[in-house]
Amino acid sequence: MRLIEKIAGIYDGLPLRTITVEEWGNEVLFFKPLTGEEYDAVQNLIPTGATGPANNAQIVISKALDSNGVRLFKDDDFEQLQKKGFIETTGRIAKAMMEVIKPEAAEKN
Repeated sequence: MRLIEKIAGIYDGLPLRTITVEEWGNEVLFFKPLTGEEYDAVQNLIPTGATGPANNAQIVISKALDSNGVRLFKDDDFEQLQKKGFIETTGRIAKAMMEVIKPEAAEKN
């Protein structure tokens, strides 16, 4: 087995992580750790000159899943989430979604 296959297998085998969003009626969001490819994709979707709130909203839209692994938001939810999602809330969620953790720690979550 090539090393890259081993790396992919570790990532693919990680369970979904969760964050409970009290401000949204204790909604539980599921997500997998952010990959480099996803980070680049998120950055490409954010309008030029946008600030932190745009980054937060785009990360949440891109990563938030339900318990079955289905995306909770559509790409066109960006403006509404950025405007009405509460900057403190989307910032906290985005931070959790971008948190760098060791694979063994993710397995325990």
